[in-house]
Amino acid sequence: MHTKGPWKVDESNDGEHKRVTVITPRYDKPGSYIIADCGRFENHAAQANARLIAAAPALYEIVRVLSERDKNDPLVQDAHAALALADGKGGA
Repeated sequence: MHTKGPWKVDESNDGEHKRVTVITPRYDKPGSYIIADCGRFENHAAQANARLIAAAPALYEIVRVLSERDKNDPLVQDAHAALALADGKGGA
């Protein structure tokens, strides 16, 4: 089971460096959960990775809806493979 979205990119400070993380709100009490710590904010790849990770719940839903279409369509077969990978049922 995946952590409920939405996920968003956040900047935090670990005391020495500014970091980029992906967070989601807590639904049981105030605050948020850290989904991913992508590294130092100054690293442009870390920022790009955080944006991609934050988009995962929306992307997953789009692929899930697409996977319900014509099962013979190669794109739909790719959607099934992507969902299996995200659900831990496919090869890496």
